[in-house]
Amino acid sequence: MLKNSCRVQCDDVGGLVMNNPANLPVNPIKNSQLYSYAIVDCAQLEDDFYAIFIQQYAQYATNTTQSTQIESLFKGTLDEPSAKAGPVLIKLDITQDSPLRQKLLRLEQQSPAVLWLWTKLDFYHLAERTLKPLLYGQLEDQSEVLIRYYDPRCTENLCKLFKEDPTTAKLINQISAWAYQEDGEYRYLIT
Repeated sequence: MLKNSCRVQCDDVGGLVMNNPANLPVNPIKNSQLYSYAIVDCAQLEDDFYAIFIQQYAQYATNTTQSTQIESLFKGTLDEPSAKAGPVLIKLDITQDSPLRQKLLRLEQQSPAVLWLWTKLDFYHLAERTLKPLLYGQLEDQSEVLIRYYDPRCTENLCKLFKEDPTTAKLINQISAWAYQEDGEYRYLIT
């Protein structure tokens, strides 16, 4: 059994599938002022994806008037040398068409590599105080393991497992909603 400090209230809605003719992830929490983010799981993509993506879109983030931010969630962790196969957090305005949004939408068509989320947290607090602490858990023998909650194929089941620990409930409950594409439709988890 995996011990981690994470708990989520996913079964309130379970997995909500919303009809979305524009085929864009939308904030499922109506009347809310939430930031939109994406996490790209670089392990699902080609080996050179991370280097090209960071170089191309980090420059885009600095040259745009939108509040786009990009950073590897492995930055500052023991796995920083493996960033090319790790998760990249991106803050963007999903409602605005941009080359970055188009790239993310194409990526999720190619492989299960994009997880969308909405929260009131700013980039720093989401990355450093919420998502990075969730990257690692301990097995019963005290060995540390990487928890791939950012892999859309794992997210829903991990939400259910995470309910067992109240410490991470506090972290995850700061994220209002998650979304990922499955069979051409967006599946939403409301936390």
